Amino acid sequence: MALNKYLDRTEALIKQYKEIDTFEQFKDVTGKPATFDDLIWFYVDPNTGRKTRILTGRHGTKGHSTAGTGAENALPKPYGDLVKVYIIEVFNLSLSSSEKTALIGSARKLLSSMHGHLYQQNTSSIFDCFHGSRTDRVIRFIDFCERHGLVPKNSQQIRALLKKDDRDRTGHELDSKRRQKMANEGVIKAIGGVYAKTINSLINKRPEAGYFRDAFASFMALLCVASPNRAAAEVPLLPNQKLMSYSEGDQPKVFYLDWPGSKGFQDNHNHILRDLAPWVQKGLDYFSKACQPGRIVARYYINPDQKLSALLGDFPVEPERKARLALNKKPHLFHLGYALGFYDIDDEVYVYSEDSSFKKRPYRLNSDDSLGKRTSCWRPQKISDLQTEDLISSNPVKNPARPGLYKLLNCSFQGKNAKKFDPNNNRLISVGEIESLLFESLRQSFPSFPLGFSTSDQGQIKMDTALFCVLGHQYYGCVAFFEAGGSLGGSSFYKVLTPKNLAHNAAFDVGRRGSFFMRHGFPSCFFLNFHQLRHYANTLADRSGIPNEIITAWSGRKSREQTYEYIHTSHAERASRVKEVHTTINETTQPIRWVSMDDIERELNLPASVTSTGICTQLLITSPCDYLNDFVSNCFLCPNSCHVAGDQNAIDFLDRDHRFQCRRLETVEKDTRLTVSKAMQDWLITHTRNTEILSQLIQLMKEAPKGTVITFNKKAAQFNLVDVQTKQIEHITAKLSNAEHALNKALEEHNKPKKQPESNKRLINLLATYNLTETD
Repeated sequence: MALNKYLDRTEALIKQYKEIDTFEQFKDVTGKPATFDDLIWFYVDPNTGRKTRILTGRHGTKGHSTAGTGAENALPKPYGDLVKVYIIEVFNLSLSSSEKTALIGSARKLLSSMHGHLYQQNTSSIFDCFHGSRTDRVIRFIDFCERHGLVPKNSQQIRALLKKDDRDRTGHELDSKRRQKMANEGVIKAIGGVYAKTINSLINKRPEAGYFRDAFASFMALLCVASPNRAAAEVPLLPNQKLMSYSEGDQPKVFYLDWPGSKGFQDNHNHILRDLAPWVQKGLDYFSKACQPGRIVARYYINPDQKLSALLGDFPVEPERKARLALNKKPHLFHLGYALGFYDIDDEVYVYSEDSSFKKRPYRLNSDDSLGKRTSCWRPQKISDLQTEDLISSNPVKNPARPGLYKLLNCSFQGKNAKKFDPNNNRLISVGEIESLLFESLRQSFPSFPLGFSTSDQGQIKMDTALFCVLGHQYYGCVAFFEAGGSLGGSSFYKVLTPKNLAHNAAFDVGRRGSFFMRHGFPSCFFLNFHQLRHYANTLADRSGIPNEIITAWSGRKSREQTYEYIHTSHAERASRVKEVHTTINETTQPIRWVSMDDIERELNLPASVTSTGICTQLLITSPCDYLNDFVSNCFLCPNSCHVAGDQNAIDFLDRDHRFQCRRLETVEKDTRLTVSKAMQDWLITHTRNTEILSQLIQLMKEAPKGTVITFNKKAAQFNLVDVQTKQIEHITAKLSNAEHALNKALEEHNKPKKQPESNKRLINLLATYNLTETD
């Protein structure tokens, strides 16, 4: 019996890829070239060396490092191999690493949850697999399968149904979304108050639990207000530095920071607002000092063969500590931690005594051993005197009577991670083995070390030079590993957090699901998206009269057209700014609307396009017009529409439209359905008012001085007239009649009793001659 053609093509495609010798950019968990038998691949970026972990098995696998390599995690044939082919295709696309892994995860979710073969799936079954979650990414996988003939051609219908129609046909939803992009000023003030409280407490060394974490999140917000940056992609990658300034002569100082670029924008000296500079300086001073131990630990991880004095550099070490350390020798990790102040000067751990008669026996003794013999195996030893060969208890639980592993690492752990610290199953582990496990944990949780990456694949920072080189115990405090980043020793003294992890946690804390604001007494409705602050800073700069080109460069963009999406000026503000750019218009052969458009575009760098009735101030290249009304002149009542007095062509066009709308109103008033149709009644009220506004607009365009720019503020029901001669703006309230009264009058006409038609006497006489009546 012949095999299914779709399965045949799937097998042929997989075979074609398997014939390739090696995939050099993909590695397995051991660092060797990945094969189709491996369930976990690592993509190594050839330019940066950054590693991206990719699961190829069933969707829903939890854990890190080698989690997901079991046979139970494999997808059924041939789809486990098909996923790997898809991975190779996806990593050739020009997308971020996070988006690539999300696309692969979407494909794995479909292949893990579907019933039957892939070619048998339809729209309903795909929706069932995703349980209401987003399905747009799986469309790329369906496209890939159709391109190679792995699914039927009707998959185009599946794509059409999976795509959600998010178009806004009225403009109300778009306006609402644009308002949501702006940060609430009350929330900004709240997070500013939290920053002042937390940073002052930390500087004065009176911190409460979680203050470091909250100070970091609020400092990110401060930097976003002080400069319109991409918070997650740029702030965690800041180098260690002081706030710098520049001035010429008697001019005020300009403050700036060395700032990493993103999305292809180069690194630069980024301007910091003068009013916020003192608070930015305070945050820089604190984090530069607080994260210095983290930079030294990172320096040790990069090259552990350095002398202790070279590692510490100019880090201040207490004289009593310094006296107990050999500065000219290579330290182990815990000597370094002692020098950095992770432990008290006289802190001790219990070491398995080599002088004991139980030297070769494990710590776990028989029940008949006396308490004296059990404790004689241990002797206290100061951490400053620990040697790499010293054995301590591998018990990860806090034990004040005999401190050991917990004391050294400042964290507890359980399960598989606890077993890693008991390699010989005798509950003993050497200091050197602990250090080796921490190195291994760093390689697994931070594969790109010593380079740190954030959300962007382009930006990077060497961790021993990063401003925010944060250690686990600073950020998470003393908690279990599974509550602190999910990796071995997550809250330990020696866990270096990735910039991406810092950005993600800060965004979560201040977001809808975080408890940042509630921890400091603010209502649960307070939340913040860091990207809202980018919109806020751009809008604030625009309202301050800063030219668009400067805002664009300040925001790290290459194209000024993109900046218009981040500026949220109201209709009234836009109208008031138009008056600033108009100069006296001389007689010209150009239509007057063209002259006005040139002035707006040249002087203010605002978008301006000529329409049939005036000028549009919306950037139509990047934001196509989605405004609809019920008039022939489509731009009428649009908040981005400007009309120019004396524009005769526009006046004639609007005048014809007005006459047509009046006829429409008369037709509806006479329609017998008006008495029973609520929709027609509502339309009549609304359209009557709008037609009156159109009539008054035409009148103003005829009577106002030539060249006056006229806009209409629908919310205030008033016309804004910018007089180019006097440079003044005049507000004229629209005169609106009682439209409900007109409706009631029309309804009364319909409710009047109908007059009976008069009888035709001549017809009656004629019918009578044939013995007929009108009813016959």
